[in-house]
Amino acid sequence: ELLRHWKGSRLPARRASECAREVIHLLALRACMGVYSHAVAYENCTINIGDGIVIVVTGASSGIGHAVAAALAQRGLPVLAVARSQEPLRELVDRFPTLIRAVAADLSRQDGIESVLAAVEPNVAVYGIVHSAGSRVTPESYQSINTEALIEHFRIHVASQIRLYQTMTTKVSIARMLFIDSYSASQPRDGWGAYSITKSASQMAARCAAQELSDTITIRVLPGAVRTGVVESVIASGTKTADVFQDLDKAGKVVAPEAVADFITGILVNTTDEMLRSIQAWDYNNLEHRTLVQSAKDRVNHSSQ
Repeated sequence: ELLRHWKGSRLPARRASECAREVIHLLALRACMGVYSHAVAYENCTINIGDGIVIVVTGASSGIGHAVAAALAQRGLPVLAVARSQEPLRELVDRFPTLIRAVAADLSRQDGIESVLAAVEPNVAVYGIVHSAGSRVTPESYQSINTEALIEHFRIHVASQIRLYQTMTTKVSIARMLFIDSYSASQPRDGWGAYSITKSASQMAARCAAQELSDTITIRVLPGAVRTGVVESVIASGTKTADVFQDLDKAGKVVAPEAVADFITGILVNTTDEMLRSIQAWDYNNLEHRTLVQSAKDRVNHSSQ
């Protein structure tokens, strides 16, 4: 019936079919989960997602992950905030006691990953995962790279993300999965080679997920220079890369995590599947990308009024 209605409207037939399929899918979720007031806009059609959803945010103790968890909760979305220790998550839970649940888990260990799955309540769908967990990669020359530490960085930035998805999808479906990408993945940084190597591997893992996973939409976001502990350590490192970031900082181009979190949240929640599939990597420093996200958010706000 929906398909018949939209094919008779001004929507192109293909877009009408896609819109109908997505609405039917989410209405099925609503039938299982009840009704939640959060509106998600699909081009020329707006629907409500059931309240039985949650978004998993790893690395939520600080930086981008912390800001994303808060930004999602500010929109009224339930969040599982994951970090190695419970204490850094306390501020988030205190601010959003009904929306954020803290999960203390070491994602480099299988039991830590299983504790995240165990925290997803029965009959709750995982709308998205934001892979923001990371590690402090020490700026050092190629000759000085600590290979044992590099293996641990790979475990956190690459293997744990793969295993988290593999483990969770044994019990729940995941609609969208977002990776924090980096320019350093394709641009070697003098004195920060270990980071470039690690992020290059992480980027390829995300691209492989996008290539193979048909039931989950994979999203990559390039946040640029963000004022986090990682960037602060580079600025203070005395390397040639430190000079680059110091110049960015002086030019006001090292942005707050909250600004990037708003961009990420808009991509994860407000964009259509069609938009996501049309852009391989969303770039915070690309004005066109930021405009697209803002337009999607404005459509949601307008439709929910």
